[in-house]
Amino acid sequence: MNAPLRTRHLPSLDEATDSSWRPTKTSPPAVEDNSLSPVRRKIGSTKPTLQIELIESIEAWDAIDQDWERITGGHPLHGRAWLQAWWQELGAASGQLAIVLVREQQELVGAAPFYVTHDWSGRTLRFLGSGLACTDYLDVFCRPGWTTPVGQAIADWLQSPTVRQHWGRIELVELEGHVANAPGVVALQDALAQAGWGEEITALESCWVVRLPANWDDYVAGLNYRGRRRARQATKLRDQGRVTYQVVQQPAEIEQRWPDFTRLHQNRRREKGEAGCFADQSFERFLERAVKQLAQQNQVALVGLVHEGQWIATGLQLRNADHCHLYQTGMDCQFIKLEPGHVINALMLQHTLTTGGTSFDFLRGNEPYKARWNAEPTPLVRTRLWNPCFSALMRSQLAAAGRQVKHWLKKTSKLPAKETE
Repeated sequence: MNAPLRTRHLPSLDEATDSSWRPTKTSPPAVEDNSLSPVRRKIGSTKPTLQIELIESIEAWDAIDQDWERITGGHPLHGRAWLQAWWQELGAASGQLAIVLVREQQELVGAAPFYVTHDWSGRTLRFLGSGLACTDYLDVFCRPGWTTPVGQAIADWLQSPTVRQHWGRIELVELEGHVANAPGVVALQDALAQAGWGEEITALESCWVVRLPANWDDYVAGLNYRGRRRARQATKLRDQGRVTYQVVQQPAEIEQRWPDFTRLHQNRRREKGEAGCFADQSFERFLERAVKQLAQQNQVALVGLVHEGQWIATGLQLRNADHCHLYQTGMDCQFIKLEPGHVINALMLQHTLTTGGTSFDFLRGNEPYKARWNAEPTPLVRTRLWNPCFSALMRSQLAAAGRQVKHWLKKTSKLPAKETE
């Protein structure tokens, strides 16, 4: 059973003024170490044994590569290959890199992949990978047993004079795409709530995960009638030689097949009346850069369904140990009678299971077909944490009003037109 989302009210404008901003009472004076590089510096201390370190450049981030992979668990969406590619192609033009490390002496006990933007909502701390990239399952990553102190340490640091001197006051923390009640985010929420910050949680589309059994027959037996028919039809088409299932993992082969992948993805999006994400050249550069790096780490594969010598369906898979994550798909709608989407889904699931996989994650999106493959939803949310200062609360109220108007316009646009005589 999924845990309920926590909610807290946003303070009213009457409850806050500019002078209401204060660091938490437990925060000691910030300590700066000016001898360190300006792009990797210890920017404040929250208690005698915890130290905040701020990473502001790719070079400084590369210097902690092993620590980063260890604390994030090696997930392909959380590694440097993915997040750095996103930053370089989609993020750097609109913000400042702000990766926060929390150390106990020299040991890394917490890490948060942040960046800072400055727009109408004030200075905002956000997750890297936000927006169109749909970087799922992000969190304030912590070593076991350190979640609460890490959350408190980052909260204290956010409210410290050092941060105000460095960027100005952080008025909003917006964390997109994390699991509801993600432990690191919850620890940060709790710590900021004690300092009077408001909280707003918005549900996003879920990720959909198939927990795979020991063998393919058991999996197929657990599907409904239509699912069993489609799974068996897919393997029958392959066994008869009418289609071939290809897995491409080597960097050179992925580069060769990349045009097929983007063509099929865009073909499917246009068939649905959508522009498709590859219409955005910055997004295409980001994803191609990320995939090239992940291929070097053996964490990505392009799969293709081949019919009469050509790819008619495709999928981009990200891999982490025995878990497979399906990031994007595409198909040629001219071959719809073969049901290429259902066929490639079945063969991807079978291949993952027979190669030792224990789960298959369709990632974000509430498309009905995912549940038909016995995938179960993992709710994702966007959390906004508003500073209790007057200017931040003004912006929060304006943002809420804007969303209400947008919702009303969307609702009224769907109402049937009145008949006229």
